Amino acid sequence: LSQYRQILKNTNAIESVENAIASFKPQQMDKGKIMSIIEQFEKKALARAKATATTVQGELSELNTAISDLNSTRPVDDLQERDVLLADPSIEKETDAFARNSVWNVKEHDDAFGEPSAQ
Repeated sequence: LSQYRQILKNTNAIESVENAIASFKPQQMDKGKIMSIIEQFEKKALARAKATATTVQGELSELNTAISDLNSTRPVDDLQERDVLLADPSIEKETDAFARNSVWNVKEHDDAFGEPSAQ
C-alpha cells in the first residue's frame, strides 16, 4: 500500500484500507454444526438414492418381463381369428352387432388407416 500512498493524492482512502486490513479478524465457525448439517444432508440423499434404486430395479424387472413376453409371442401372421376372440371376447359381440345393423364401415378404422376406397 506504500506505493499507492506515493501515487494517490487522497491518503484517506489508503488509511481506510489499511485500517480495514489491520482490523480484519476471520470469523470463527462452529465446525461441528456444519458437519452435522452435512451429515443430515448425506443421510437424506442416501435414503433417496436407495429409494430410487429400488424403484428403478422394479421397473427394470417389469421391462425384462415385458421383453421376455414379446420375444415369446407368436408373429401376427400366425394369429387366427379364434386367438383374437379368446383374447378379447367383446370383439365378437361388436362385430355381430355391426353385422346385424348392416354397418360395414367402421369410422375409427378409416380415421386410423384411411378410407379403403381412397387407396
